[in-house]
Amino acid sequence: MVGDLKGKVVIILVVLAMLCMPALGQTIAVDWDNKGIALEAHGDYDKAIQAYDKAIEIDPQDETAWNNKVKALNKLGRTKEANAAYAKFKELEATGTITILDHSMASDVDESTQSVITRTQKFSVNNSKAYSWLSLRNVPGAGTVWWYWYSPAGDMLHTDKVQIPMPTSGERWSTYNVLSHIDIVGNDAANLSGEWHVDVYLDGNKILTEDFPIFGGQPPISPENQYLYNSSEYDKATNENLYNHDKHDTAMREGNALYNQGRYDEAIDVYDEAINLSPDDFQNWKAWNGKGEALYKKGKYDAAIQAYDKAIQIVPDNSMVWANKGNALKALGRTNEANVAYATAKELGFGNSTWMAGNNATGINLTSLYFIQILDHSMASNVDESTNNEITRTSTFSSTDSKVYSWLSLGHVLGATVDWHWYSPDGNPYKTGQVDIPFNRNGGYWPSYNVWYRLDIADIPNEPYMSGNWHVDIYINGQKRQTEQFTLKIGSGTTAIGSNATSVPSATPAQNAARGTITILDHCMASKIDEPTKNPVTTAKTNEFKDNMMANSWLRLGNVGVARVEWHWHYGGGWDIKDAYNIPPNPNGGYYSSYNVWDPLDIPNLVSLFKGGEADASDARRTAEESNLLPTETNKVADPYGDWTVDVYVNDQWLLQEQFRVVSG
Repeated sequence: MVGDLKGKVVIILVVLAMLCMPALGQTIAVDWDNKGIALEAHGDYDKAIQAYDKAIEIDPQDETAWNNKVKALNKLGRTKEANAAYAKFKELEATGTITILDHSMASDVDESTQSVITRTQKFSVNNSKAYSWLSLRNVPGAGTVWWYWYSPAGDMLHTDKVQIPMPTSGERWSTYNVLSHIDIVGNDAANLSGEWHVDVYLDGNKILTEDFPIFGGQPPISPENQYLYNSSEYDKATNENLYNHDKHDTAMREGNALYNQGRYDEAIDVYDEAINLSPDDFQNWKAWNGKGEALYKKGKYDAAIQAYDKAIQIVPDNSMVWANKGNALKALGRTNEANVAYATAKELGFGNSTWMAGNNATGINLTSLYFIQILDHSMASNVDESTNNEITRTSTFSSTDSKVYSWLSLGHVLGATVDWHWYSPDGNPYKTGQVDIPFNRNGGYWPSYNVWYRLDIADIPNEPYMSGNWHVDIYINGQKRQTEQFTLKIGSGTTAIGSNATSVPSATPAQNAARGTITILDHCMASKIDEPTKNPVTTAKTNEFKDNMMANSWLRLGNVGVARVEWHWHYGGGWDIKDAYNIPPNPNGGYYSSYNVWDPLDIPNLVSLFKGGEADASDARRTAEESNLLPTETNKVADPYGDWTVDVYVNDQWLLQEQFRVVSG
């Protein structure tokens, strides 16, 4: 009876919280998702469905809301409605499928543009690096790509990751390139000839395995011969380290074999031997994890947890170890702690969505396990950037201030990406910023973590229409969590449009004000621009350009003031070119009624560079063949022929994309 009463009180509080939310701030889809989950957890499926419908009303693409609505409808026996909702969920899921547009191993990559230069599936010990490169389509922001590099003996010698940032528009990148590499020449890989492979994971799911050989090297010096060399040639301490490292790897292989045979006591002893041989070896996380698994199999759960904690100290962001720790905690009946460990594993990508809380998971808010808390937030004119603590809170700024800070103190953070989208009083995007919160090296969640992003007031154009009510939208891992409003006065705080001076209207957050809204009056791809009139002469209606033509991305913008326009030209075969133009202040004051901008792509120059690279590579190969050397030289300049895209941004916000093709003329 008391339990029922407590449940009813919780439901009442949840509903009251929902009713109060519009009064406290802007309600977004994720708020309704979380309220629906809370209501569903207490068996109130009708109200949960209402909450999910609110989320869908705000964001029709909210897969979480559609999926949860299916479950709630099924629990009420409303099968027909559940089937319809499930069909919508699967439709959204299909459109959100990530695909690999292109991938390759490579010996040379332009790391600044993330474009592949020299593709190859074979490497020699004289190569500098071996790259794994992928071009992904329809990629969600805030995802993580992991690489696990394995030697011919099957040892994982290197791991690497890339955190994909949030796109400047929407929740997904149309295309996004990622890469990782191992160093060969002068490093361990040069002494490990044979067949290598690298596994690539996206958010915990393996998406690719690349196999490649490294040839031409000699096998490592065997342990028994380590000291046959004169000490003047080989430093003894170095030899001892190499000897211990080799014995460590041998012990790890033996420990794994014993574990697989069910000989757990012997496996534990061998894992301890590996740890003692190289106490500071990064790879010891595998020894501690293996020891933990062997102890778990023997029912020694407390000791297993201690071993898992040792592994977590080395690699706090390894989802598998957190899941193993959850198993041990659950076996001891420590359900709440197990749920935290499982939730951590899930947030790190373990199985993507494999864990479901047990029925006896009482006394813990499961929703909060995945939800970063905003402990405190404010606008500020002064922040101690060394300690990340705010000093002077205010929501009113002027030209006499130095900076505008948006500051948050976050709780229950495992690792996150925080994005700020700043909007000027006319509702137009002004700037974006991002901060990546690292994983806690001590393991688990950060109990609190402060982040901020700032605007330098001196950099804001000294234009009257920049005065007024600004706002900044704050996203955490791609979900909008906070909107801050503040007032900034630049100059007199009035703007002149034509000859009439009027005050700037306030802009509602996330909506454009009627005055100042940038519009696209016209746009096209063109092979020629008449620069005196700033108008296109020849438009490419078929979006096809011959290799002797220029490709111009041209726009006519309306109702625009000072702004930065950027073009990102991209060709999946290896080109990624960026350019920008700053629209100056209107000499007559106020906004331009129309303003033409364009950016050229010099196709003939790209073709010339490519053909020159082909000639250089051909000469190098011929010289190598004449000298009986390996013909490893290839063209390092990307082929510009094929399908291109150009994305246009205004003040960091995506505006449009043009697609075109470069063909031989």
